[in-house]
Amino acid sequence: MSYPNAEVAHLWFHERKPSAAGSHFFFEGDTIYSYGTHFPIARIHQHKKLGKVVIMTTNRYSITTSQHQNHVHSAIDYKACTVIEIPGLHLEYPSFQNFKKISREFATALNELIGVFCRARIRFERPKREIKKLIQDYAAYCAFSGFKPVKAFSRLQKAWEATNDKKDLRLAGAQFDQAQLEAARRKAVKFKKEEARRKKEILVACKVKCKEAMKKLPAWKKGGDFPHGIEYSSKAFLRLATRKHHDLAWLEIQTTKRSRISVLENWNKLALLSRLVRKVCAGEPVLIKGRNLELDHYPIHSLDKKDGLVIGCHKIPCSELMDIINQLGL
Repeated sequence: MSYPNAEVAHLWFHERKPSAAGSHFFFEGDTIYSYGTHFPIARIHQHKKLGKVVIMTTNRYSITTSQHQNHVHSAIDYKACTVIEIPGLHLEYPSFQNFKKISREFATALNELIGVFCRARIRFERPKREIKKLIQDYAAYCAFSGFKPVKAFSRLQKAWEATNDKKDLRLAGAQFDQAQLEAARRKAVKFKKEEARRKKEILVACKVKCKEAMKKLPAWKKGGDFPHGIEYSSKAFLRLATRKHHDLAWLEIQTTKRSRISVLENWNKLALLSRLVRKVCAGEPVLIKGRNLELDHYPIHSLDKKDGLVIGCHKIPCSELMDIINQLGL
């Protein structure tokens, strides 16, 4: 059976099936692939100290592979696991040789990003964010593998962290001239203000897109096109739709996070959920923690009148749930 690519990523992360496939996108066991086993995107590990760990590659291959990687990012519950992005395709538990190889690639990537930051004239926020993320990922990778950081990376990291103290990056082996270093230092001072301004601009733009998408939401609920921009909303919205495949047709619940839940396969769970939702709407307390409730392959985290239903990466208002319950006659 073929699944939508977004659904494949959710099935993989929540580990509800041993394998599943979509369009040039599939997983087998703990590893999810793009096009073939030659390009693993991410692998799930169970670590004694860190718990659930997802190792992802930062390598790129094509536009379609980038779309597959975006599906994986969307499916991951970042609060429930540790995500480590590494350069290269060695996603298995690292041996010492693999660790040394990946560490060299981390050091090369850090050196290149420092160079990009130093050469940038205006848009230096992005390389600085990427440097910070790379350093955090390498620290997490070292904790995951149990090995100490290699000296090449540590020297570059110390030199980068000392730029605000006006120390020379060339001490770490990064070959930049003095003018570039002075420019880097000046940019580091301005970075906090620029970063705050950019975040504010992005937040305003997202709110505008979300506001426009909300106007198209009623049309989507009646079977219209997906309202692009609604993904910026902190809430998820629902509709009932009939999905067809060859001669088959079935009713399913679709969300603005692009997830799908079959009504027929989850009828008993939906009936139980409807009773819980009605209790919450009536002001009665409902205990979810410790009951291991789930809908399809999505775990239910909480249900209350204020936040609604928190399930997987969705936060669904009670009003949306009641609309679906009434339409299904539950």
